[in-house]
Amino acid sequence: MDAAIAALEKAFALLEEETAGDTIACSPGCCECCTDRVTLSTLEGRKILDYLEKTGQTGLLARLVPVLPERYRPLVTVNGYARICMEGREAPLEPEGETGVCPFLTGGRCPVYPVRPLACRVLVSKARCMAGGAAEMPSCWLTRNMLYTQWVEHLDRQGLFGNLADVLLALSGHLAARAVLVKNRPAPCFSAPPEHREQALRLLARLQKTLA
Repeated sequence: MDAAIAALEKAFALLEEETAGDTIACSPGCCECCTDRVTLSTLEGRKILDYLEKTGQTGLLARLVPVLPERYRPLVTVNGYARICMEGREAPLEPEGETGVCPFLTGGRCPVYPVRPLACRVLVSKARCMAGGAAEMPSCWLTRNMLYTQWVEHLDRQGLFGNLADVLLALSGHLAARAVLVKNRPAPCFSAPPEHREQALRLLARLQKTLA
């Protein structure tokens, strides 16, 4: 196992610990948030592909349609957006488009749940979600989610970022899918509102230890 994957697994384990006391309404079969707009880094994608191979589920990749024109595709990463804001530039408008169902979802369950990406891990809600995955969470959870998102991108700062389908297809050798991904960026800073500064500093200190 390479160092980046090991650090990612430690960060995910820390997230499980940090969220253990949260009261959420999510439960098995609750899949309103399981949409086709999930994004991830190539580092997370490598874990998913490895899991599919180890569990004999590589057939799921056939559900990923190469370079679907209407697929949601982010134009900038979270750390890229942070850099744009620091430099006082205007960020590009993200595409909207229709929201569909995650191509992996099977009978209301996630077949890659143990290695689900960070975007899925942090999207939890204190109340049952409405259609489309509109979650209800305290602002301190949002701060925590943002810090983890920036951290995971920083771990994979030499990699790429995009829609789950595009990332997995790109890692499987589809050059057209790779062409629509965006480059990850190192974190120029970590964002947190003033009222969550102590929370953010504590969490960043713990995340830093995962690199040891």
